[in-house]
Amino acid sequence: MIRPDDVRFGPDGLIPAVLVDARTKDVLTLAYMNEAALKKTLETGETWLYSRSRQALWHKGATSGHRQTVVDLKLDCDGDALLVSVIPHGPACHTGAPTCFHRPLAARTPDGRLAPAGGLEERAEAERKAEGKAAAEPVAAVDAKAWAHPATDRAARTVAAGALSADGYGALGRALGALSARIEARRHASPEASYTAYLLAQGRDKILKKLAEEAAEVLLAAKDGRPEALTEEVADLLYHLAVLFAETGLSPAAVAAVLEARARPAADAFVPRSAGRSRRPSKEDGR
Repeated sequence: MIRPDDVRFGPDGLIPAVLVDARTKDVLTLAYMNEAALKKTLETGETWLYSRSRQALWHKGATSGHRQTVVDLKLDCDGDALLVSVIPHGPACHTGAPTCFHRPLAARTPDGRLAPAGGLEERAEAERKAEGKAAAEPVAAVDAKAWAHPATDRAARTVAAGALSADGYGALGRALGALSARIEARRHASPEASYTAYLLAQGRDKILKKLAEEAAEVLLAAKDGRPEALTEEVADLLYHLAVLFAETGLSPAAVAAVLEARARPAADAFVPRSAGRSRRPSKEDGR
């Protein structure tokens, strides 16, 4: 069992502390703690640090109100660095950005090179790909109740064996929940540092334009039979759809309720709105 006595402070009496958002896993800040700051953190359950510039203890958020609730602390293998998982109650950076790491330095180009970050659109495209990819990957320990609904599980159970499963839909729901949290966290970030903030600042027309573009990419990837590209493009589409949810205030639970209402229990089939009430069921309705 690890004890506070196992923490190895440096010659200056400090230990690096990496602060991470417990929900989104975004790295928020690299800071330092001394023994007193660590003790206060453990006692209060909130982030306390040591300011090297002010040479004083620092209760994170005491002035701004953007306190952080500590979820857990982990010590690295050598005992000389801390990982602090927190729930931030506001931006972590003094600039107002959700994270202190919001200044792009380099990014992977489409041809695989690591190149210096360019203008806004280039940085935005890199973040879009990163956030879109995150939407397709499971995220552990995320409360995604807003994205979970029985209709999703029932639809999954109708899929043929060997294809999608209820677990797969659950993972997608968790990932979308985490993505939604990231989008909300970046709502007030600088548009020049965050593609999400850029989209929200540009407004609904810009978001709808991107949605149309991504939907077209999904169609092309599916038509061409490129499964890897299809996965990436669907993730991009879901990301932009989640941004639209945030911009319009649309509730995922409301959409899930509509899906549930349109599912016919007898046949366990889904009847889309466009089908019309007068259309007769056909062999294709069992999908």
